[in-house]
Amino acid sequence: MVLLPVAARSQDAHYWTNQYGTRSELVGGLVVGRSLDLSSTYYNPGGLAFVRDPGLLFTTNAWELQSFDFEDIAVDDLDLGTTRVRLPPGMFALQLPFSTSRHRFAISAVTRFSSSIEASATRIPTAEEVAGAPGSVASALEASGTFRLNEGWLGPTWAFRAGSKVGVGVSGYTAVRSQSGRSQTIQQIATPQNTGLTNVDVTEFSYWNVRLLSKLGVEVDLSPFTFGVTFTTPSVDIVGKGEVLVNKGTTAISPLDSTFVTDVSATSQKNLTSAYKSAPAVALGASYSVGATTFYGTAEWNGGIGEYAILNASDYVGQTSGDTLSVDVNYELKPVLNWGLGLERQFRDWFHFYGAFFVDRSALPEDNDDVVTVALAQWDILHVTGGFAFSVGRVDLTLGLSYGWGSEEIRKPFTVPGESPTAKLNYQSLKLILGFAAAF
Repeated sequence: MVLLPVAARSQDAHYWTNQYGTRSELVGGLVVGRSLDLSSTYYNPGGLAFVRDPGLLFTTNAWELQSFDFEDIAVDDLDLGTTRVRLPPGMFALQLPFSTSRHRFAISAVTRFSSSIEASATRIPTAEEVAGAPGSVASALEASGTFRLNEGWLGPTWAFRAGSKVGVGVSGYTAVRSQSGRSQTIQQIATPQNTGLTNVDVTEFSYWNVRLLSKLGVEVDLSPFTFGVTFTTPSVDIVGKGEVLVNKGTTAISPLDSTFVTDVSATSQKNLTSAYKSAPAVALGASYSVGATTFYGTAEWNGGIGEYAILNASDYVGQTSGDTLSVDVNYELKPVLNWGLGLERQFRDWFHFYGAFFVDRSALPEDNDDVVTVALAQWDILHVTGGFAFSVGRVDLTLGLSYGWGSEEIRKPFTVPGESPTAKLNYQSLKLILGFAAAF
């Protein structure tokens, strides 16, 4: 058999999986060209100058049903999957009291990433299955992984209204990130000739990191047409630490000549310096109103990042082989272009419908084969959203649904002769959107 490690990975190579704001989230976050609420602090700081009656924005998504399904992950007919209900990322924003008609100030906190995946698969044949198999070979296979990621942005926003048609602004963020992953594969085989194999492969890493970045934006109101542009700066690394663990071992007795083979390679490195980079981005957006209907469109280009080490781990020497081995915790992103189209329909002054379709492409290169991989995201995700927004006095409420789906072919952690070396990963999410905003 051939064993490949199940990478300890998290879903963080997508930029548009999470949306923010009340009405902005219902239209898929496609509001770079037309700001709807205080989420403009994130989407287009220049749009804050045009937000009517801004005050307090508090969004909470009641729940999200998210599933990862690995078809035939280890050997044929052995599936690995996980389904969970979670509180997805949200946003809090507050306009500061010293804002004026031309200068507006706000502070916001955005959860950019929040994911946790635990999945496992096993195959342990029964005694009857072993007795009926050619050669009566007994075997047991296991693959498991635990992946966690959290990243939050916090910072102030300043917006300036230059006349009646142009708004400019900037948001400065401190980004705090923590990520960990552990993968494990175990394989045991025994034959009637008293030969067999035991193989253990464990890879684990964790780190935290703090960095700085900014968003600059301009919004122009030429009603019924509006448009906007934003630029997100590359991040500047401040501080971070992490650790990595590798524990691999093989014990085997050859069925050909009964040769006994053992191999052990392990390392544990702590207090490593971590570095994390985020790419620059440019977004263009526009809206056009026809009567009670408004159309939205946004496209965003995110630049690539060449391969670099998140954790600067040292090479180590295998305990039995004497070979120099790498335990690189590397990261690399390719440039991607995401786009989407949205719709708003006003039925009453206090009642609006919103809907959107948008594409969230993976920034993870297809040939990513690092020793320790930190991203689980080579599939593109398609999203549809829809819902309603209504006002009660000075309180704005939203209710909607969002559905996302995607799939990709991945390598199996272990295979047997004659079977396909790839498996299919299916991703789905169903999110209930609840939002609350109050003007004061």
